[in-house]
This record gives sequence, structure tokens and C-alpha cells, in this order.
Amino acid sequence: MTDATAESDRAAELRGRLTDELVGDGTIVSKAVEAAFRVVPRHRFASVATLDEAYARESVRTKRDEHSVTTSSVSDPPGIQAMMLEQAGCGLACGAWRSGRAATTRR
Repeated sequence: MTDATAESDRAAELRGRLTDELVGDGTIVSKAVEAAFRVVPRHRFASVATLDEAYARESVRTKRDEHSVTTSSVSDPPGIQAMMLEQAGCGLACGAWRSGRAATTRR
């Protein structure tokens, strides 16, 4: 197994675990949003983060001030992204952009 394959397998595992948690707590309720969360590689849009950080239920922090206060982040926490997608009725989360917004497209 190559490093890339191992990373891909680990990312899929973490993505599945995160999705299961969001479904389990009622954050994700639609099949379309669940499907999007299961396939979109969040870590590719958060290259400054480890895989574990990319699939955690927190924003990926990219910059902090001298007091360790976050001044910049890559994206909204996954739970917030899921809620926005559920409210918008969208079926595909394209990932986080540098502006910290999730791109959404109806599937």
C-alpha cells in the first residue's frame, strides 16, 4: 500500500465517521446532504490541516494572533456546513473556499 492510498483510506474512514456523527445527532437529515458529506474530500480544501483536523467538528484554524485567538480559518465547522445545506435544500457540498464559505450546488 502506498502512502497516498493509506491517506485516501484514512480520509474516507474519517469522512464516514464524521458523517455518521452528524446523522446520528440529527444535524444531517436528508439523504442528499448525507451523500455529499460521504464523498466530498474536505481535507483537499484544508491543506494546512492534518486529516484528523480536517474531519474534526471544528473550523480549521490557519492563523492566530499573539494571544492565540483565531484570526483566520479555512472553513466553517462541518456541523454548520451541514445545517446550511439542509436549510438550503442542497445536495452537494463542494468544499470550503479560502474565504471560509462552503460552495453549494444542487445535485
